[in-house]
Parts: sequence; C-alpha cells; structure tokens
Amino acid sequence: MLGNRLATTVSGPFTVGMLLLVTGVLTLVAAALWYDRACRAHCDPQADELRRRTPASRAAAGRRP
Repeated sequence: MLGNRLATTVSGPFTVGMLLLVTGVLTLVAAALWYDRACRAHCDPQADELRRRTPASRAAAGRRP
C-alpha cells in the first residue's frame, strides 16, 4: 500500500516510516500513562474500600501460600 513512500526522507536522515514509528510509540506511552493514572484515581480507591470492608479472616483464607 505505502510501498517506498515510508522511505521518503523528511529531514536529514529521518524518514516518514521513522516518524510514524515514533508517533506510534509516543501514543502508546501516553495511553499507558493515562490508563495508569485513571486506575489510580478510580479503581484503586474502590479496591482499597473492598479490602477494608473484608474481614481479615476471609481475606487470609482466599490467599495462597
């Protein structure tokens, strides 16, 4: 589909393919950081509340050695 267009020089040694790769990596890192922050803000407090409500004997019984 793109063929040799990915090898087109953009600036100096940088090609279109390299810029697409960097854009993809930055998007992936940004999404991972956003997901981690959202989990810390929304999921972790709910999990902590559930752990706090669970009696110690029931919580220990569910753990594996």
